[in-house]
Amino acid sequence: MKVHPTQKAEYLLENIIASSTEPSYIILDPFCGSGTSGVVAIRHGCRYIGIDSCSDYLEITKKRLEKELYAGRIFENWFRKIFTTSISGYDYYVDFDKVVNNVEKLRLN
Repeated sequence: MKVHPTQKAEYLLENIIASSTEPSYIILDPFCGSGTSGVVAIRHGCRYIGIDSCSDYLEITKKRLEKELYAGRIFENWFRKIFTTSISGYDYYVDFDKVVNNVEKLRLN
């Protein structure tokens, strides 16, 4: 949902951030608007600093970042529950029985 007149598409920022950063980099957006760059930064494991002169847009950014961080924690917990490593320590597989049994628990609002 577009909430800022010049809001960028996430896929565009995904490409830019993925091709120009590494996890743990700090991304500075001095005109953050609705915070799309921050959402994408979080998904890529980067830190984010957003600046804007409009407090309404900063509030929107804050809510979007909180939602993204919460979703990330939910996903990490879910990932740990259904993915296990093999004895060799580097092969991964999905325990689909756990996925099927926990579908209702994993639903995000």
